[in-house]
Amino acid sequence: MAVSKKEKLSVDKELKKAIVKNENTKYSLPDNWVWTHIEDIANVVTGGTPSKSNKSYYGGKFPFIKPADLDQGRKLIYASEYLSEEGREVSRVIPAGSTSVCCIGTIGKCGYLEMEATTNQQINSIVPKHVNSLYVY
Repeated sequence: MAVSKKEKLSVDKELKKAIVKNENTKYSLPDNWVWTHIEDIANVVTGGTPSKSNKSYYGGKFPFIKPADLDQGRKLIYASEYLSEEGREVSRVIPAGSTSVCCIGTIGKCGYLEMEATTNQQINSIVPKHVNSLYVY
């Protein structure tokens, strides 16, 4: 399905485009399920840590999520560390409703962000496009 860069697809067309046809896999799916690639239904954002040598980045009110914070699971509502507005500006902001997954250390530990936040480099976050964010979690 070729689409010009200027054409914006409807949600139905976006989802139809995301379906993977004839996927070679050893796993069978229920009749009402389909295979897709994560990048077709969500954006994946890798976290990063603002420079620790710049003290002005830290000590504010913006949540900075680390792997231990993911222990909150479905209701991730606080962080063990917070950034200043200056620290927020140099970070990748993850919207509420995203699923953050630890990819280094405790691999697979995940949490559902109930608030906008940023994460460190051990965490990748899945930001859903047109699918229910809790389904992704």
